Amino acid sequence: MTDWRKDWLYEYYEYPGFENVRPHRGVRTERYKLIHFFLDPEEFELYDLTQDPNEDRNLYGQAEYQALTLQLKARLDALRRETNDNYQYKPSRPLGGPHIHWSPNGS
Repeated sequence: MTDWRKDWLYEYYEYPGFENVRPHRGVRTERYKLIHFFLDPEEFELYDLTQDPNEDRNLYGQAEYQALTLQLKARLDALRRETNDNYQYKPSRPLGGPHIHWSPNGS
């Protein structure tokens, strides 16, 4: 029997652009997802994907999830170390600045 991963690291940096989701990284288990938006203002989100698959109810900061939050934050750090992830986000253009819009006729 194969021993599959119980959790994994993911990262999202496509900003500003496409879906305009702020850069973040997170750890995903079968049941929970902890998201770390690491640019100012730094924020976290925590979701119970069994009870809330659409991620509508952020559980971060609720006392009953404090131990789980600490565990997932530690796991996020460990996964970054395991994968040698030292990446520091550097935007290709100033955040919040003017966006360049392309058009096929140059206007």
